[in-house]
This record gives sequence, C-alpha cells and structure tokens, in this order.
Amino acid sequence: MNVNPPLSYSLPAWTSDGYAMHKTWLDDLKSLGFSWVTFTPTYLVYDRVPMRIDVARGPAFAQLAEAMRYAVDSGFHVRLEPHLDFETTLTGGPYEWRRRMYFSPLGQYSDEIVRPLMAMLGSMARVGTHLEFTLGSELDVSIAEYSTEWAKLITKGSLSLGHKINHDSLESNSPVRDALNAVRVRRGLSPAGRTEYRAKVRDLGTYLSQLDYVAFSFYPAVKGPTPAGFAAEFSKRATELSGKLPPGPAFAIGEFGLGSSDVSRPYHSDAMTLLNIPGSLDVRCNYYLGFLDFLRKSGDVVKGRAAAFWTVTHFDFLGALGWPGNEAFRDDRLRQAIYEYNTEGLPT
Repeated sequence: MNVNPPLSYSLPAWTSDGYAMHKTWLDDLKSLGFSWVTFTPTYLVYDRVPMRIDVARGPAFAQLAEAMRYAVDSGFHVRLEPHLDFETTLTGGPYEWRRRMYFSPLGQYSDEIVRPLMAMLGSMARVGTHLEFTLGSELDVSIAEYSTEWAKLITKGSLSLGHKINHDSLESNSPVRDALNAVRVRRGLSPAGRTEYRAKVRDLGTYLSQLDYVAFSFYPAVKGPTPAGFAAEFSKRATELSGKLPPGPAFAIGEFGLGSSDVSRPYHSDAMTLLNIPGSLDVRCNYYLGFLDFLRKSGDVVKGRAAAFWTVTHFDFLGALGWPGNEAFRDDRLRQAIYEYNTEGLPT
C-alpha cells in the first residue's frame, strides 16, 4: 500500500464528446501510478433571471458513464464533480467566474445533473472501490443563500458526498457577501447586512457538517522558491483552512495547480508567461515538487482524501490529456516525481 496521501488527476470536459479520449488518458495515468481520478464534466449556464442550465451543452451522459466505467474497471477510485460555467466562459467570450451564480440547487440542477449523475456513479459501486460525489463546486453565492436547500441533496448510500469551496467561503467578512448582494440587487432584493450574512455562514457550516468531506480550491499565495519553501507554505495554509471547517467532514484538496509564472496568484491563467519568462518552468517544477513534499508530511491534515490536480489546457503539467497546442507544458521531471510519489512503499 502506498504510504502517501493519494493523488487524483482531474479529467475535465465541456463538450458532448469531451470524454472520447478517456481510455488514452486513463491508461497514461495508470502507468504513472495514479489510483484516483476526478471527473469534472462541465455544463453551460445562461446568465439570465432566473438562471438556466443547458445540460445538452456539456458532456453526454452516456460517454461519461463509459469513461467512469472504464476507470473503475481499470482499478481507479473515482470522484465525480460536476461543474457549471457561464456561456461566455465556454464560448470564447469574457471569462465569468461561477462564484456569483445565484440559484437554488433544487429544481433543474438537482433534477437534470445531481440526481442522474449520483445514480450513474452509484451503479458502479463494487467492493474495494471508493466513489465520491462533489455536490457543488465554487458556487459560493448559491451555498450562502441556499444552504438549507443544498442540505436536501444529501442522501445515504454507497457514495461519499462532499462540496468544493474557496478559501474565503466560510469567512463572515468575505467578498462572497459583496457578490451575493450584487446579484440580490440585480433581482430587486434587499442586500444582506453583516448580521444576516453571519447567520448565513453559520447555516452554511451546518450544511457542510453533514457531508463526508469538504474540498478546497487550493491556490494559496506563496513565495517559495524551493520545494522545501513551497512545502512549508502549503502546510501552513492547509492547516489554517482545515481549522475553519465545522466538526464532521474531512478536509480535502479539490484543486491544485499553477497557471502562470506568478506563484502569488497560482489560480491566474497566463500560459505564455511560463514559456517567455526565463526559469518559469523550473519554478513551476519546484512548486509541484513542494506540493508532493507537503503531502508526504500532511497525514494529520489530509487524512487519506485524494488531492486533485487541476488540468485544463496548460495546467496539464503531465501532458496526460494531450490538449492540442499545449505540448510544451509537459514536464518529464514531474512525470517521474509523480510516479515515484505514487509508488512509494509499494513492492518493487
């Protein structure tokens, strides 16, 4: 048995045939020793009042089921984490973060995405295979306003259930309140005052306390620049975030990656800085090596929950998903380091 907390590689898709290459992806990840994968099928949202989800503008359920079945048959444990993105984000327009989506999960989201996908994943249950379902991802305004409704999605069964949030989702003085009030005003509703918002954060904690895990989008501002320096900073921030959780759910890392040369904003996406600024790929290598070192020493925080890498386009540092035009971002040094991490403690 591997002695380290498990790693997971996200498998994102946002078109109907987005999982057509799943066998190639999964076979490569298997060769690198991965035991977990995270499926992140993404569905298009029209920014209207009320918000509307176009499930047809996303991965076809039949192909997603085929991909997950192949993963399970190949020996992977699976986390299924449906995502929502605004139409402009998915069609080449201005980027809009899903954080501000204002909707109750009951209705279209639960009926057309959550319930069918939970049933799909649950049908693949078998002895020795762990299956996790993340009910929502980075939908901070929605869970702040409708935490009671989100709790109604929790069911008992073969799946471990969780939710993915951001570093400031549980803070009373958070930008989430500003985002919530902006969409409230847009709908002719009164903004939430500080007292009301603090009550909402408490209700959110009640919802999260009923889950098996709470995953964070883990993009802490760091300096590094050595693997040891990065590891120390990651450890400090993970301990802080896990301390914000209510009793009950396990702490998990639902997303981790570096999208530019700027490690103080690891979530920022600017691929060309990694190629045009001398030494940036070496810094990125140290960044990921530091993450592995942090995980090796983080058993009291991570506690066995899979830590997932974000892998869209140039975030695919292993080159496992073969995004066209992103070949230069594959790092064979990290492929070797990931293999060694995944196989430490296993018989040779």
